[in-house]
Amino acid sequence: MAFAASAVAPITGRFTRRVIFDLVGSITFGTGLGYYYWYYSHLPKMQDYKDYDQKVRKELLAEHGTWAVGQQGRLDEVRGEPTPNQTVE
Repeated sequence: MAFAASAVAPITGRFTRRVIFDLVGSITFGTGLGYYYWYYSHLPKMQDYKDYDQKVRKELLAEHGTWAVGQQGRLDEVRGEPTPNQTVE
């Protein structure tokens, strides 16, 4: 039996469209989740760590003076962050 004529046209390009749809969708979804994680989880957590570190350094300076902080002041200068109530020569 030959299938030369058909009432319905064959579906062409369905696989290609599906692959492109899946790739674009997954890249978009992954990028969106990445941005969400970075701005709503990672950066606030890092800010909390920095705030805690500053608090601990202030307490160390208040209790023990500048010698307790050690080399941290020089590292802060390299990073461009001000050290609380401390001058480093």
